[in-house]
Amino acid sequence: MSVNPVVELIARLTEEKKGNLGEAVEQELKRLIEWEKESGTGLDLIQSAGAIEGRERASQKAFLLNFRGNARFARYDIDGSHTTLVSALDDHRKAVALAKEFGLGFELEDFQRSLAKTLVRAEEQCGDVDLLREALALLEAALRTDDPERWLTSDYDLVNALCVANLRLGCATGDRSLIEKALSNLQAYLKNDGLSKEGKLQTFSNTIAALAERAQKYRDIRLYQQTIEVLARMVEATDQNRSFFLQYLASLKTELSYLNGDLGLVHQAISDFEKSLGHLGSRSGLRVTVLHQLAHAHFLLGKCTASIEQLQKAINRNEEAEQLIAAASSKQDRRMAQLIGDRASYYDAIGLLASREDYLEAGKEFHKRALVLVDAKASPWLRSKLASGYFYHCYVRGHWEEAIGAFAEVEEAWGLVTIDTTLSSEIHDQRAVELAPHYARAALCRLATGAVSLASSVIDRGRAQQLTAASRVNPASLGTQGTEPDPGISQAVAELTLAQNKGDDDACRQAWRRYRNTLHQLGGHLNVLTRSPEELLEAAPLDGVFIQIFGADGWLKAIVVDRSKPSFSEMSFPNSAAATISKVLRGDPDGDRLAWRDAYHQFRSGSEIDDAAVEEDLFESWDETITHCLELIGSVLMEPIHRFLREKGYLSRTAVILSPPGELTSLPLNSMVLEDGTLFSSHWNLSVVPNSAMLGPTGHPDAISSPYQILIVSEPFSEVSEGQEQGFLGFAAAEIDRVASHVDTGLRRTIDEKSLNLAGVLEALEDCSIVHFACHGAQNLDKPDLSGLLLPGDDLLTLARLRATPQHGVTKRLAVLSCCETGIAGQTVPADEFVGLLPTLLQAGFQGAIGTIWPVYDDAAMCLMDCFYRLFLGNDGTEKCSPAEALARAQQWLRNVSLGELVDDGLFTRKQALNLADSRFAGVRLRIQPAGGVLTEPQNLRDAGEEHGATLTSEQLKLRPFSSPVDWAAFILVGT
Repeated sequence: MSVNPVVELIARLTEEKKGNLGEAVEQELKRLIEWEKESGTGLDLIQSAGAIEGRERASQKAFLLNFRGNARFARYDIDGSHTTLVSALDDHRKAVALAKEFGLGFELEDFQRSLAKTLVRAEEQCGDVDLLREALALLEAALRTDDPERWLTSDYDLVNALCVANLRLGCATGDRSLIEKALSNLQAYLKNDGLSKEGKLQTFSNTIAALAERAQKYRDIRLYQQTIEVLARMVEATDQNRSFFLQYLASLKTELSYLNGDLGLVHQAISDFEKSLGHLGSRSGLRVTVLHQLAHAHFLLGKCTASIEQLQKAINRNEEAEQLIAAASSKQDRRMAQLIGDRASYYDAIGLLASREDYLEAGKEFHKRALVLVDAKASPWLRSKLASGYFYHCYVRGHWEEAIGAFAEVEEAWGLVTIDTTLSSEIHDQRAVELAPHYARAALCRLATGAVSLASSVIDRGRAQQLTAASRVNPASLGTQGTEPDPGISQAVAELTLAQNKGDDDACRQAWRRYRNTLHQLGGHLNVLTRSPEELLEAAPLDGVFIQIFGADGWLKAIVVDRSKPSFSEMSFPNSAAATISKVLRGDPDGDRLAWRDAYHQFRSGSEIDDAAVEEDLFESWDETITHCLELIGSVLMEPIHRFLREKGYLSRTAVILSPPGELTSLPLNSMVLEDGTLFSSHWNLSVVPNSAMLGPTGHPDAISSPYQILIVSEPFSEVSEGQEQGFLGFAAAEIDRVASHVDTGLRRTIDEKSLNLAGVLEALEDCSIVHFACHGAQNLDKPDLSGLLLPGDDLLTLARLRATPQHGVTKRLAVLSCCETGIAGQTVPADEFVGLLPTLLQAGFQGAIGTIWPVYDDAAMCLMDCFYRLFLGNDGTEKCSPAEALARAQQWLRNVSLGELVDDGLFTRKQALNLADSRFAGVRLRIQPAGGVLTEPQNLRDAGEEHGATLTSEQLKLRPFSSPVDWAAFILVGT
């Protein structure tokens, strides 16, 4: 076919149609594109036509540039050349520029569509997420709506490009919400009956990719298995895109084998990758991807089986992929950096396995080489991954100073990721998940260099990860930190406050980014994230110690911060400590004990079973789990701390504030049993905090001369109406009466039933120093920010809303949450951080907060709270002892108190006591919100007034009804 006739045809039709190039020309040029895909000859023809100058008008040249870009894009699928893809991108940009310059409206829209699709593909090679953002802006404008139900079936290529752009952005940044968005949009669009065969195949293929990426991000075995089943059926059912389906099938099998330990899946994956390569032919671009993943499968198999042969195969496949890239691409190809970074890990594995120093040195050089190839600003996520690999290499080899430098690069890269306003707030959780073990390792590097105080700062910074999220930072803690007052800072803080009050996450992130950028431009520092050793000492308690517990890779350490000396001291635990804690938390593969969380859920499952015998069995099982935990963890964790404090001469009842890994906060640390059989809380006043920032500027409560004002918040305890969601908490009514009785009338405040809603409670919170909640908690394990306290009228006082509670100078001394599970963290929270209701109350300004780490029984909670307030407060509203001491003494009292003493103290009527002696589980409820249905009034409450005939024997009066740790060990104190 001659080019000149095509050009002449374009010129003639352009004149006649006034810019409309006509279907005839379009069809001719589309044929050229198809020729290019099949033979690679069409591109030369279009290149010749595009080079003609001075003959045709701008519209003709723009049209030819756009089609030349499309042809180059088609060739890229074959040769995988970075140069080809960059040239295609350049052609599309020039076409768009010409269309804009000469006002070519119809052509401009078409050219922008082509540019957007090329931008999405270009990011895969260049690693620059700004290309994806540019593509998203163009695609969203072209589709004119973000509603999948309104997308046209004829626009399937644009829809898929949009979804892939979101998917790629989610993968490139670790933002899981973008992956979820891409998946849901693809699934919705796939339901459109009007889609062509090509449109359905393209949409289905991208849906599979999104499913695979979601499984990988959540590390969810069930999601892996479901997607593998779908892919296996597709491989058997169709020849179309078989290499694609085989590739994803093999990739998922590889990842799943890593999670469930089934090495048979890795062997299957290797076979599937080999089959996929056989279907690709000469398409070198896709071969690179498959070879890279095949190398990873060999690497995983080699690590799991300690096979140097498999690890060497991983290196060989990796080198083969690099050779393909080197033959077709420039050094700007992001895939080269990924390949070299992975090869560094392969060399590290052989070096460690075979004690080969030459391989370790080679691995180190590959790590450095990979880092050079990636620009942190263009691809901060990839930069963080590569820097993490280099850091771990140096850490394992004991190259402490180099490891410290590498970790600084990791943090710097993540700092660029987290201020990106196009990402969702989940990116902060992802950062915490990625970096949690690295902070512990970085602290160990500091310890190895003798810098104990700097190690303490590193751990504290790691524990503040969640504070970086815009929706979690208290605006009152922000300012011009290290700079002169600036209107830009003040404006950003004001906007952040307003956005938090409205619950607008997007606005929060915009304000947060403006704040950080302005602060950086002014030369200030963000001390929300970092505290110097001097600041850490200032935050530690005046009359006690602050202890940070941290560990990784089978070791456990602690740093003791003593403000009075002042000093930072390293403390070690038994070599078995980390393994013992892991067995309790995650289960013992060689034993028959359930993991802590599994045992907890088993106990919790009985909350709605109205069967005393079943509940008693669940109670006894949970009691056994707790007792085992108290003894085991007590011996390896709390006993060493107890001995250290004794050896250093600390007096009994000294304040001990722990900052443990978040997963340890699910355990009753204050109730751990020491070697002499006593409890840790019998000797020390224990509390926990997520990090030093939660201790405030002085680390202990301010001296208060005036009495505390106490607010009591509870739900109405009238008879439960049909269909009511909350369970009946009969003893909660008695609890609030007992709590109120411990302070004078003028010092306590209640909210009338009409104001017992979200607005009323928030208003009352502003003026009270102590608040006591006796109501249901609503725990969201998947999204902890949505957890909260359930108020009447189904109002939910959430974590996010609590964080935004304004402070008006009133000292917020203590919040007591006598509710269900108010102390536990969510299951999606990283293992090193403590995020939940109690830490949030500290962020809202309270110096301390008490809650529970499992559902507590209504009667036991009432008794413990009565004793706690009797010990904590005088009638004049002044503090008699610290909350930590009052809680410890109340727990000791509850485990030893007799039934007769409870009757004598007026906590139970004789009828209630008799029912309790007969069957604990026939007349009391767990403080837990049922998933559905209604819990009716317990029997012992309905009969509470029938005192005649209620006779207790002497043996019954001696019973200790709450001696089990199930009843008293659940309560913990966060803060001071």
